[in-house]
Amino acid sequence: MKKSISIYFGLCLLLCFSLSVNAQNSFSSDTTFNNQMNAIFAPLDKSKVPFGILQDFSMEFTNLAAYNGTILVDSTKTTYATIMDIYNTLASGAISISAGNMVHPLYLDSLWQMQRQAGIITLAGLFYQYASFLPNAASSNLVTITNNQIYDKFVNGVWQNPYQTQKVFAVSPSINSYNSYGTYSVKVELPSNLWISNSLSLISSMSADFADGQGFRNLATNQFFNLTYSSGGIKTWVFKLTLANGSVLQSRTDIQLDSGSVLAFNLNKEETGGVCNTRPIKKLNYKSYYGFESSPQPITADAAFYGQKASGYMTILYANSEGKLRKPLIVAEGFDPGDILVPEQLTGEQTLSDFLKDVYYGNSGSVNFSNLIFNGGYDIIYVDWGHGADFIERNAMLLEKVINYVNA
Repeated sequence: MKKSISIYFGLCLLLCFSLSVNAQNSFSSDTTFNNQMNAIFAPLDKSKVPFGILQDFSMEFTNLAAYNGTILVDSTKTTYATIMDIYNTLASGAISISAGNMVHPLYLDSLWQMQRQAGIITLAGLFYQYASFLPNAASSNLVTITNNQIYDKFVNGVWQNPYQTQKVFAVSPSINSYNSYGTYSVKVELPSNLWISNSLSLISSMSADFADGQGFRNLATNQFFNLTYSSGGIKTWVFKLTLANGSVLQSRTDIQLDSGSVLAFNLNKEETGGVCNTRPIKKLNYKSYYGFESSPQPITADAAFYGQKASGYMTILYANSEGKLRKPLIVAEGFDPGDILVPEQLTGEQTLSDFLKDVYYGNSGSVNFSNLIFNGGYDIIYVDWGHGADFIERNAMLLEKVINYVNA
């Protein structure tokens, strides 16, 4: 939580029961925390706070100092939540109009959500300068504390500066894992409206190393990077910000890259099962049962429901190497809100691989059914809804399209 001078006001932090996100009362509905902090800092000349953002005045959703661009440890690797926590902290620390026009944190979050789309990993990043009290501000008489309020200190008419300037830099992808459907490829973009800063004039350049063997490349906004890897697994992306004075700040993030393929992803992978496991744990080798797996094929229903046609993807796991349907088994996934939660993924949160795991470990159907699936006797046609939370009637028309395809 708070450090330096704000330790003195630890008691007031106990009043922080609401998720207020702006000290100027424009971002919050419950003003309990705002009112307490406004009262404590009321005597200060807010115009003297560098950049109009004071960390000690904020509700700290995260430790800003941990993301100063020089601390590169596992605990400071960024995620979607990291960016939002940093921005919420900065926004709640806005103490004067010199903080500029900081958008509502919920607006930033919704903006990021709107930018997300299938097949693309959308980055967001920020670089801000802000102020905090010097650790010795009170003990060195740089401020005066009277009746739980902070006052500016003047010596012979000269104002004593109690502030230090800090920096925070972070970049993160919208998701932590991505299924690339057999190619180990991914497209990445940093939209211009998701790169935010109050100190753009200090930036000389920005670059990124996507761990694809290309090294650091210039990172410009609204530019697509087509990344290709030779294998899946965890990839550490490093972002570098070079300032005009020559100093360099860095930010790191991890992303899990999988092929999304049943045959590739699960080949000889040790499966652990769960509490519902009714079959022995072993290394599953789907390739010993199945010969050929298609890529997800986009499909659209022939008929509309309330003026709209359902769409989705169909993946076929053939029980032969010829890629022919001989004994089809159509499987339609259940409720899958993946188009809302992970819009980057073509097939949402539930996949053919998940279905096979559930069947094998007894979470779906009986052991007899599982045996039928894993003896290679069925060609499995798996249907992924494009909108898993859509009208069931609309998705039923998409299923009808799949049935007609199989029959044909």
